[in-house]
Amino acid sequence: MKKIILAAVIVVFAAACNPRQFYLNLANPNADPISGLTLGPLQSAKIIGENAAEIYEGGAIAARLDAGGLTQLGAEFNLTLLRGEGAKIYIRNAADGYQRRKSIVFDYSTEGSIVYEGDKPIAEADSVKARLNEEARVKIENYGKIVKITVDCDTVFYGKTEIPATEYLIIESLKKSRLRATAIKFYDLRNEP
Repeated sequence: MKKIILAAVIVVFAAACNPRQFYLNLANPNADPISGLTLGPLQSAKIIGENAAEIYEGGAIAARLDAGGLTQLGAEFNLTLLRGEGAKIYIRNAADGYQRRKSIVFDYSTEGSIVYEGDKPIAEADSVKARLNEEARVKIENYGKIVKITVDCDTVFYGKTEIPATEYLIIESLKKSRLRATAIKFYDLRNEP
C-alpha cells in the first residue's frame, strides 16, 4: 500500500514539474481556466502574466479548457505580429504531432488569410492581413461539424468539416516571426445562448 501511495505522489510531482505545461486564467473568476503546452524548443514560447503568451520563431503553444475533453468550444484572443510574417492556427488537432495530422489550419499572414482543410485551401481572404505591431481580435468557434473563424469583424471562414472536433487550439509562429497572444479566453459553446 505504501508503494502505491509513493508511486502516486511521484506521478503528481512529475506532472507538476513539466516545464512545457502552463496555465492561464487561474486567478480570474470571470474566465474559465486554460491549460496548455509549449510545443517545440522550451525557449520558443513564454507565458506572460496570467493571460498572455509570446511565441517565437519555431515555437507553438497548444491550449484547451483546463477541464479537458471539451470539443465544442469557442476561443478568443488578441494576436499581435511583433516581427516576421504571421501565424498558423490549428483547429481540430492534437498537441502531439500536430503538423502531421489532418486539421483545419488558419494561415494568418502579412499576405492575407487562407484556411485549409488538410492540404486543401477552402477559404481565402486577401484583405484580412496580419499587420506588424497591430493587434487583431481572433475568434474561433468549433461546434459539431461547424467551424467559424473571424478576425476583428471579418469572417474568414464559416463552414462544415468532417474532421472530428478536438479539445486543443494550437498557435504557431511562421518563419522568422514573433507573436503575442493576449486576453485569451476559451468557453463552452454548449452554454452559449
